Amino acid sequence: MDAAQQEATARARELQRNWYGEPLGALFRKLIDDLGLNQARLAGVLDCPRRCCPS
Repeated sequence: MDAAQQEATARARELQRNWYGEPLGALFRKLIDDLGLNQARLAGVLDCPRRCCPS
C-alpha cells in the first residue's frame, strides 16, 4: 500500500470512528463473534456482495 492509500485508509477509519464509534471492521468482528456468524453469513445478513466485505 502506498502512502496515498495509507492516508485514505486512515481517513476512512477516522470517519468511521466519528460516525459509528469505531471502525466498521471492528464493529463487524464484534457482530460476527456475538452472533456466532462467519463473514459470509454476516454479508448475507447485511445483503452485501462478498467483494465489499474483504477478509
